Amino acid sequence: MTDSRKSGPGRKATLHAVAERAGVSLATASRALTGTYPVAPATKARVTEAAAELGYVRGKRVTDSDHRFPTVAVIAHDIRQDFLVEIVSGVEHIVTGAGHFCLVGSTGYDTATEFAMLDALVDDPAIEGVIVAGGVYDSEVYRDGVRKQAQRYAEQQVPLVFCGRPGVDGAPVRTVNYDQAGGAASAVSHLLSQGHRRIAYIRGPEGFSTSEGRTAGYYSALASFDIPIDERIIKSGERVRATGYQATRELLDERADITAIFAESDHIATGALAAIRDAGLSVPGDISVIGFDDLSLAQETWPPLTTVHLPFSELGRAAARLVLSPPAPGSGRNSPVFGTHLVIRESVRSLW
Repeated sequence: MTDSRKSGPGRKATLHAVAERAGVSLATASRALTGTYPVAPATKARVTEAAAELGYVRGKRVTDSDHRFPTVAVIAHDIRQDFLVEIVSGVEHIVTGAGHFCLVGSTGYDTATEFAMLDALVDDPAIEGVIVAGGVYDSEVYRDGVRKQAQRYAEQQVPLVFCGRPGVDGAPVRTVNYDQAGGAASAVSHLLSQGHRRIAYIRGPEGFSTSEGRTAGYYSALASFDIPIDERIIKSGERVRATGYQATRELLDERADITAIFAESDHIATGALAAIRDAGLSVPGDISVIGFDDLSLAQETWPPLTTVHLPFSELGRAAARLVLSPPAPGSGRNSPVFGTHLVIRESVRSLW
């Protein structure tokens, strides 16, 4: 099988194309060209010849201006966030194993910064592909920008992958995502199965893709039990501990008569736990709490938090594989969706 991606104006062939032309793995091709690992002379000659035939140019190595290293870039909102660290770790596991560098940049949730990074990376001959990780604030400006960026990446034969965010209609972008709505529905359904009917929801900001997906799951679970939506017990804010604390205090002050809280994220859930404790109540004795993400902190709260587990590291690995070994168009492998599962701990009690 040969690589269908050909060198276009302003863009050299990819390492993937060189590897296929030479009949070797990506890792072997990279090592043969960089000289950082021993490779059989005949194999190195075959790879070098393929690179010359295709006009392959490697990225610039910082420590040696005479060599270049292929790089996969990851663009994220804030790499200090637990789940993004896990995604990046998954990406690194795959790309470094293939002899690549992993370049990571943060945008601070600024779309203009994200687009500026995409602009710069597409023309860098070192870049073998770009992964954009994490949710996004949806808008027509954002969608138009993605369509333009994605078209440019497609023309340059540079893989562009969205990880943990949906694609945009009309934009040739590969996506790796997970079942946001299904995960939220399973969390709320668990509470319902335990006899809870007044289930408050503390969500993230309006218009944020992650929050909208999980909100859809909350609504669908209540609908499946014929329970009407009560907007008075739905609170929104940033996806941080402070939001969970403030929203829970408001719910308690308003005497919302709730028996459970579904928090959109584990960080929000930890705030809810603290607010309930500070009000002199207990979890799950007085109010049950369930989170989403299954970050490491979920096992360290008191009580340990029941939550929805997401395979963040595997998401990163899948995104990296889409960059390094893009599946053929129409193969059905360009947009994998991962499932979630509920992790039962000690923060939910049965009312039966």
